[in-house]
Parts: sequence; C-alpha cells; structure tokens
Amino acid sequence: MKSITCILLSLVAATGIRALSPLDASFLENAVRSGLAEVAISAAVADNLTKLEVKNFALMMIADHGKANAELSALADRKGVVIREKSRYVKELTQRWSQRLADQDTAYLEKMETDHKESITLFEIATKGQDPEIAAIAEKNLPLLRHHLATLQSLRRNEKE
Repeated sequence: MKSITCILLSLVAATGIRALSPLDASFLENAVRSGLAEVAISAAVADNLTKLEVKNFALMMIADHGKANAELSALADRKGVVIREKSRYVKELTQRWSQRLADQDTAYLEKMETDHKESITLFEIATKGQDPEIAAIAEKNLPLLRHHLATLQSLRRNEKE
C-alpha cells in the first residue's frame, strides 16, 4: 500500500495533476452536459421555429455554446473528468426536441431561460472553487450566460406583447 501511495505522489509531482475537489469535478461535468444540451436543443428546433428573432437566438446558442463547450471539454479532459454518456444524452435531447410542438418558439424560449438561470448559478458557484483554471473559465463564461439570459427575457417579453 505504501508503494502505491509513493507511486501516485511521484506521478502527481511529475505531471502536475492534482485531484479535483468534488465541487470542481461536478462543475465540469454539469457545465459540459448543460452546454451540450443547449446546442443539441437549439440545433433540433432551429428549423421548426417560426419567429426570425428566436431562430437567430438558436443559431447564436449553437455558435456560442459550441465554442464554450470545446473549451470546457478540453479542460475536463486535461483534469481527468469523464463526461458520461455524452452521445446518448445528445441523441435523446435531439429526438425529443426535433418533434414539432404546437408553440415551438415559446417552449424553446422557456427551456432556454430555465437552463440559463441554472447555468448562471452553477458558474457563479464554480468561480469560488478550489481549482484556479476552473474558476477562471467559469468567470470568463458568466458574462455570455448573462447576456443570453437578458436576450431570452427580452424575447419572452416581446412574445407576450
């Protein structure tokens, strides 16, 4: 047992890899899954949306969250965090949201608003995490998430008028 501990400590010292706190590891997994969901849902509904401004928002989500997901996924890989069942998760979301709904625009905007509120809370908590790289990427993405939420709220207000 002592030799395994020595080997692990040597490996950590040689590679610089440190164990993440449960909070930091959970953030990476949840942030990647959330971003994947936003891209998958936006891509699935884009062709069924009726209002141009909602369709443009969906396209912005695909671009913005696609870029953020690439950064978050790369960081998760570097930190040794495995995102479980990514492809199955995306496939399920795509199947569910590609079906035409009676009021696709409203349903999509409601889902995105709920998801963005949850994401902002998740990212705010992560800014106080132990790993400085994770805190920095959370801090970096908060303004974008807040911008998306403000845009969503504006679209929802306009929809009610």
